[in-house]
Amino acid sequence: FQMILFLYLSILSILLCSVSGTAHKLSVVQDVKFGKRDSARLEEEVQQCSAPLKQWSASEHKDVYRVGVLAIRGFDAAYREFNTTFADYLTATAGTSFDRPVRFELKPLNFTSLFTDTEEVEVDFIYVNPSAFSCIESEFGANSLVSQISLRKVGGKSFDLTQFGGVIFSRADSGVSTIEDIKDKSVACASISGLGSGQMQFRLMQQSGLSYINDPKQMVFTSNQGKVVNGVLDGTFDIGFVRTDQIERTKDANGNLVDASKLKIIEPQKNLFNDGIPFPFQSSTELYAEWNVAALTHVADDVAKEVQNAMLDLANHAEVGAVLNACYSNLNCDLGSSGFASQIACKEECHDQITLNCDQKIPLAILANKAKAEGKYTGWRTTLSYMELRNMQEETGFIQKNENTGKMQCIRSSGIYSAITCPPGHFKKSEEDVLNGCASQNITCNEGFQCVCKPCVKAFDVDVSPVDLKKGCAKMSNCGSVPQTKQIQFRARDNKKRDDSKMEVIIHEGQQSRTVPVTHISSSDSYEYEFSVTGTAIGILILEILVDDEQIPESPLRVEVTARNCALDTNDGQRIADKDGNCICITAAMEIGGSCVLFSTFLPSILVPLFITAMIALYFYVDMKRKQADSVWAVKTSELFFDEPPEIIGRGTFGLVLLGEYRGTQVAVKRVIPPRVYSKAINTNKAL
Repeated sequence: FQMILFLYLSILSILLCSVSGTAHKLSVVQDVKFGKRDSARLEEEVQQCSAPLKQWSASEHKDVYRVGVLAIRGFDAAYREFNTTFADYLTATAGTSFDRPVRFELKPLNFTSLFTDTEEVEVDFIYVNPSAFSCIESEFGANSLVSQISLRKVGGKSFDLTQFGGVIFSRADSGVSTIEDIKDKSVACASISGLGSGQMQFRLMQQSGLSYINDPKQMVFTSNQGKVVNGVLDGTFDIGFVRTDQIERTKDANGNLVDASKLKIIEPQKNLFNDGIPFPFQSSTELYAEWNVAALTHVADDVAKEVQNAMLDLANHAEVGAVLNACYSNLNCDLGSSGFASQIACKEECHDQITLNCDQKIPLAILANKAKAEGKYTGWRTTLSYMELRNMQEETGFIQKNENTGKMQCIRSSGIYSAITCPPGHFKKSEEDVLNGCASQNITCNEGFQCVCKPCVKAFDVDVSPVDLKKGCAKMSNCGSVPQTKQIQFRARDNKKRDDSKMEVIIHEGQQSRTVPVTHISSSDSYEYEFSVTGTAIGILILEILVDDEQIPESPLRVEVTARNCALDTNDGQRIADKDGNCICITAAMEIGGSCVLFSTFLPSILVPLFITAMIALYFYVDMKRKQADSVWAVKTSELFFDEPPEIIGRGTFGLVLLGEYRGTQVAVKRVIPPRVYSKAINTNKAL
């Protein structure tokens, strides 16, 4: 029976080696033998490698150390993936290295709490992406202990990688072929603060003379790299930014891997190596170090050293755990059908197959293997350099010198607006203009995404312009025009964002100068001012603008004063402005009753009535004169006297001539004998 059992275990051992990889993976195991362990040999090895426990000190050490984990997939995912590594495993290893055991806890962090918790010493260690580590190191100080060896499974193959890069890609049938083609295209990435799907590509654009934030037509942040890939495939975006290997493992809406042949990588780098081995994926950028574990500066050196050693040993412990788990599975220990008396007896059979190093324990091996599987990594290595990453962040403006503290620090952002860094010579538009920028240009931003559309404007130290314009005026340029006596409203924005500044505006008009009041606009953007300009004489006004008694570089500016439109202002088409802007009548008109009347209208309206009146007067005058003339020849019977009886001095057919006296003069008066009525009637009848 023993011989049969021995042969069975021999075959099983070969199978286990095959399952766990190759025999070299068992390098952590000093010896593999079958049968019972050599107790004497094990005790000797334990005595040889056991080290005395380190002394715990209340002044230097804590009972509980917290590891801050940047939870890019959410707090629940952070616990699910890394609690075994940073809580259970570190407590079982580094935590037992002191004469008073210490405990480790995981604390999930977002991009905001990462900085606040670090500053307030709420965490002691951090596991973050490289760009976040660079930020923490720059501002607060941190010592990188180990770098992660990531396990990437693509196309049925597994890759152990300590570095990764960034990919710029488009559809294969697009016209995009160079980085310069990104200009005025729709671009998508996961986050403005992301590394592999953001900042790596931003640096590459900047090195090609482009602004990552202002040269694309639209910059879209999806918070998910898979959405970037699918968005480019369906035409939602022209160009996408993702980390290496993302395209190869992205699935479509049906759960199938996307067809990578429908995409093309823009300007892939050549001859990329990872630890001396050709890098297995195409990358548009150079390669940067993977995520790391770092100790903050307040952590005692001996604690940091124990954590570093524990992380470096994790892969060795996990490999033993993998062998044991394979044995449990082959013997069906967990299913109760192993043929052994108990589950414990079944597992002990597996335990007896290996001899562990003195620092290895079966529970620890099982725990390490669980941590490795949940964290989806291969292991940890001595720390890589993150200096090139720091250079990248300084080039792209994500790390800047704080003028108040003199320290280098990352741009902290509670929202997309505060995270935007404009290219040199440009300034951010107001927050309202940035957040509404795409909508104002009729560019769609899908629900759940954050979008910006050219949020920066090439500007000056102080942008001065009429309120209806967004772009500041250059020195001595014509910055606007205004009719005489009218006002033009100006807005000035201090792009240097000087607090409590005093702005002064002086207007020079001819030989005269005057200062106009300046109003500080009270709003969330407290660096804007308003003032009004009025001109009287047609010509050019010179605006001199000072901030804190110093003329700004863009000063002076010019404002043209044009003729006032008096016809419109007074609703009188016969008025024009004089040199001072007063509305007067044109030369061909005169003012009557508050209105201007043309001479061509005025003269006929006056002369025609006058002429008619004169003619009427003339008529009556002539008539009067005629009557006066007639009065000389007309005889008044009252002044005519005859003798009694009248003296007849002659006779005629129709009457008698009498001698009379008229006004003292003798006159002959003919007295007509009236015709007889009877005769007249007869004559009339004859005529009929």
